Amino acid sequence: MTSFAPIALFVYKRPAHTRCTLEALARNPEARFSTLHVFCDGPEEHVPAADRAAIAAVRRIVKEQKWCAGVQVHEREDNLGLAMSIRGGVSRMLNDHDRVIVLEDDIETSPGFLAYMNRALDLYAEQARVMHVSGYLPSTSHQSFLPESFFDPLMMCWGWATWRRAWRESRWDGAQLLDDIRSSRHGTDRFNFHGAFPLTDQLIANLEGRINTWAVFWAASIFLRNGLCLFPRKSLVQNIGTDGSGVHFTRAESRYHVRVADHVELHPRALRDSRIGRFYLRSFFLYGNDSTISRRLRCQLGRWKHHVAARLRSGPAPAGH
Repeated sequence: MTSFAPIALFVYKRPAHTRCTLEALARNPEARFSTLHVFCDGPEEHVPAADRAAIAAVRRIVKEQKWCAGVQVHEREDNLGLAMSIRGGVSRMLNDHDRVIVLEDDIETSPGFLAYMNRALDLYAEQARVMHVSGYLPSTSHQSFLPESFFDPLMMCWGWATWRRAWRESRWDGAQLLDDIRSSRHGTDRFNFHGAFPLTDQLIANLEGRINTWAVFWAASIFLRNGLCLFPRKSLVQNIGTDGSGVHFTRAESRYHVRVADHVELHPRALRDSRIGRFYLRSFFLYGNDSTISRRLRCQLGRWKHHVAARLRSGPAPAGH
């Protein structure tokens, strides 16, 4: 029987985005069985009056109706910033619960999001190597080659979930994480997606104080534990914050827009990195989506698809595909 994980939503000063996120979440049938915890960050020092008004508007919106079976609002008077808000909020949730689903104020979910996340949290609850469930997957023209779900060490944090047992492995010492990645065999190359996604640069930028983020620390923690992240074949969320309104997207960016699925089936999979999944993600980071995908990538994925089909006709599919 499926259980219903509590949901943590982190908000600040974007009322229009927050409303869209809450309205979409409420359209999930499982919302009527779920408890929502909303973490409202406080204003920064010397914040303009318009920002204070936006913060107040967000707090009114989260209280204006019963978005889920239960809604608990946690309001701060001072400003933690997104990184510390998420670290602290997720830790607080997992002190009281063995699992949690996490959203930010710009993540618009499909009606099948909660069903998928709760199914995944149940299915892999006892699998220590599975540390993270992603609701987001970039869209490209070669998405049909993917299995219904797959594993990869890469962590994506736009609508995600985890367990207490996995979050206990989180590490926040950037210098030590960087040293451990560099000293492990092929660690830097693998963590940086073979040059396609330079995550070590994000760790360095945090160490130098140029950015203040949380996700790359969680990604590095998973990577160094040889952990796996589960991805759906099609994205179950849309990030509506890439419109230039957020901290990390100061200009509108369409690259990460996706074709959202209403529902994605989920069945048990072998606990292995997916070669096809990694190739798919790497090709997106290297070449973007439909307009720039190369013919060579299509051909390679086509050969893998025929190989897997042949193996299915002759016996069990190879682990990791």
